[in-house]
Amino acid sequence: MNVLMISVDDMRPLLGAYGCPEMITPHIDRLCAEGVRFTRAYCQVPVCGASRASLLTGVRPTADRFVSYASRADQDAPSVPTLLHHLRDNGYELVGNHKVFHDRADHAAVWHRYLQSRLPGFPGPYYGRDAMRMYDSAMDRPVRAGVPTWVHAGPAWECEQVEDVAYHDGEAADFAIREIGRLADAAGPWMVAYGSVDVHLPFTAPKPYWDLYDPTALRLPDHTERPVAIPEQALHAWGELRNYCGIPASGPLDDLAARALIHGYRAGISYLDAQIGRILDVLDRHRLWDSTIVVLWVDHGFTLGEHGLWCKHCLYETALRVPLIVRAPASLGLPSGAAIDTVVENLDIYPTICDLAGLRTPAHVEGRSLIPLLRNAGNTLPGRAYSRYRAGESVRTDRYRYSEWREDDKIVARTLFDLAVDPDEQCNIADEETSRSITESFSSELDALRGSSRLSG
Repeated sequence: MNVLMISVDDMRPLLGAYGCPEMITPHIDRLCAEGVRFTRAYCQVPVCGASRASLLTGVRPTADRFVSYASRADQDAPSVPTLLHHLRDNGYELVGNHKVFHDRADHAAVWHRYLQSRLPGFPGPYYGRDAMRMYDSAMDRPVRAGVPTWVHAGPAWECEQVEDVAYHDGEAADFAIREIGRLADAAGPWMVAYGSVDVHLPFTAPKPYWDLYDPTALRLPDHTERPVAIPEQALHAWGELRNYCGIPASGPLDDLAARALIHGYRAGISYLDAQIGRILDVLDRHRLWDSTIVVLWVDHGFTLGEHGLWCKHCLYETALRVPLIVRAPASLGLPSGAAIDTVVENLDIYPTICDLAGLRTPAHVEGRSLIPLLRNAGNTLPGRAYSRYRAGESVRTDRYRYSEWREDDKIVARTLFDLAVDPDEQCNIADEETSRSITESFSSELDALRGSSRLSG
């Protein structure tokens, strides 16, 4: 079995097939119609490097491992065979581009072929922002001490009349299309990894994708204020967004800027959707659907003003919940168009791909294969997802999200949301007397998880 792995950046489930009819995403919707979508999938860490390193190694993050956007699998877990190494060791030819790992230097030698961009002027290893066509006048404020100059790349959004290949994801799609065509008649199995930079900041897409959405019809979130009884640890200053010119250094955004960001985010998703459509078309053209597994995953979500927050870097649903879509050949017996509501984790992707490809799952992998769910899509089973960010740890069940923050191994803050009655996480009930037993049970569960990793550290 061949594998097409589509890795997406910063995309919450803002898709037509995920219950957002206002979104124009026909190609991802097609993938959902022909495959299985998980409606409650969650990342391990709401930041790029750590999330991808955890997913691709199959290893949970800890307080010392996979902790930041700069985390690398080859540094934090150097002896662990990643999913890519496991496929290569089993005879797969690996083709990829940035962004699969967060840092293109992370396990760079694992690839047989890898896209080196033709676009000039990339000053550092973080390829995404550098691939954007930024305005020449973008550097309109002093560079903050300790922040790399390339972070101050320009405005937080851009709408220009350019071809799709002017931006990274169009160029990377061209590369993936060429490589799939080259491999179509290959004697051995292959994996093509298409890694998108969209919809990471800055929100950039060719103008036709902006034109798909009427800016006057865009709604701001219903809840943009700080929720009730929320500790400071559950919030952040959204410094990632504030690095861009035109964004205030402190305080809230005005409605005009908020609408522009939401517009750009939606445009970026539709632009990415079009590139994915072009890649799926090449599977049609070469009649590869009967021999190719397609998996679409996302490193983490993105908060668009909810709770008074932007970006990721928090333990709310908006930052942790992600799309996850699996489409497999009919010979593997998976349903088409099914939605699975069981809570699952990005950590489950590694063993699931192994099972679908008929490979043994390495013993170190901490996720669970989703094959039993995929083959019985009508059965919603109990599930749990564990996430963490900095000093915070979180567990998501069918009904609740519980998070706690520790200093010197003492709990200093807690949140508990009953998502059955409070799906927008507006009222923290962790300290209510009626919630005490639930809170303590979840805290004990996180204690047990903390010492259960199959790797030390």
